[in-house]
Amino acid sequence: MEQQQRVDDWNDKYPPGTPVHLVNDEQQVEHTRTRTPAWLLGDGTPVVSVEGRTGGYLMDRISPDFSFVVRPELTLIVPPKKLEDAFRDWAQKTADEVGISRDDVLIFVFNLCRQDTQ
Repeated sequence: MEQQQRVDDWNDKYPPGTPVHLVNDEQQVEHTRTRTPAWLLGDGTPVVSVEGRTGGYLMDRISPDFSFVVRPELTLIVPPKKLEDAFRDWAQKTADEVGISRDDVLIFVFNLCRQDTQ
């Protein structure tokens, strides 16, 4: 995929404020939020600004974090990993039924949740 298309796709799906997983320089996963839309550096490298970091971070090291859907009080009843797996399975089944990608289903749900909290 061309890098500009990748940036455009990201920006269409993930507005600033989107919760993300970021793999830092020590290869540790951090949970943060985007601060800006994605953009291309002068050399064509796609980057995104995230909270707690200056400048842009490589898009290759950032992915959407859908775990925000899990309410803390549910962890007492259902282990978060089990709930996440069940949700992802549901998303895949829904995607297969309607003919879109699982990520697009998750993005749709994410956007609905954002609307409900605003």
